[in-house]
Amino acid sequence: MSKEVIKILKATHQGELELNGFKISSAVLSDGTRVLVNRSLANAFGIKGSGAYWQKKKEGKEKGALLPEYLSAKYLTPFISDELMIKLSKPIPYINAQGLETEGIPAELMPGIVYLLGKPGKEWLAGLICPCGCKNIIELPLIGQNPKWSIFFSKANKVSFSPSIWRNVGCKSHFFIQEATVRWC
Repeated sequence: MSKEVIKILKATHQGELELNGFKISSAVLSDGTRVLVNRSLANAFGIKGSGAYWQKKKEGKEKGALLPEYLSAKYLTPFISDELMIKLSKPIPYINAQGLETEGIPAELMPGIVYLLGKPGKEWLAGLICPCGCKNIIELPLIGQNPKWSIFFSKANKVSFSPSIWRNVGCKSHFFIQEATVRWC
């Protein structure tokens, strides 16, 4: 039985991103990959951790994929796509500037997630990866500009946008997002 050999990269640059008052540690690795530090993300989400998550991870006790502790609550499972589950359950190990091994997740927008900028109820921009697979970023102004979109949340906290999203460049996709589901036009 062969053991998989993982090459551990080194951080060439480290810093912090400040997002809405939260500081999230980040790094650029020797191959150019940008990562957000898992532990820092957990802290930003208010998860202090008792060590049980890290003990399970160390001992390999968890069956299947072990999500980061900030996403491991069972009630979140229905909202995490298979693609996102795979990506987040395989963190990138690296050596930080202090010489310690740590883990991060790729610092990139992930398909299937709508990113909102602004305070809750006062969001001013939505961003997402185009659902057609072209990997282009779509930005939707929610205030001021024309065109602008309205955002709605169902009782189950599923997002909808109005009007439809019609890209006039690139892939030319045209779709609605209704109750967190893409409906193609």
